Amino acid sequence: MKKSLLTGAVLSASLLATSTASAESFPDVSEDYWAQESISALSERGIMSGFPDGTFKPGEPVKRIQAGAMIAEELGLEAQNTTHNFNDIPADFPSKGVVSVMERTGIIGGDSEGNFRPYEPVTRAQMSAILSRAYNLEANQNYYFTD
Repeated sequence: MKKSLLTGAVLSASLLATSTASAESFPDVSEDYWAQESISALSERGIMSGFPDGTFKPGEPVKRIQAGAMIAEELGLEAQNTTHNFNDIPADFPSKGVVSVMERTGIIGGDSEGNFRPYEPVTRAQMSAILSRAYNLEANQNYYFTD
């Protein structure tokens, strides 16, 4: 149940875990929204929160840094303010601890040019790889997606 809650909400929402709120408090998440239950559960646990304007923006793509922050929070990984090997993450980057712990654990890495790309949207394929590494999931050859 825990994995399905995280997977559903991560794929449908775009936020960093900065404060707690319930989905009922987000004006852009109706009670009949398909992911309302997952959004509510994760926001109550502090894994996800809304934007400063009080909205949740469930249609916005999840960014790589947001996915990393949510995974780190869910797994209880302590952010590391250590050095990293990414050209596009300056020393004063506000979420460099998340970048460092994702690199250290191998959950989210960089590209072949040495960039982390923190604000790039995560694709479904990338999220599958991230979740597989985070939860040590095995491939299931019985499922195929044509898109």
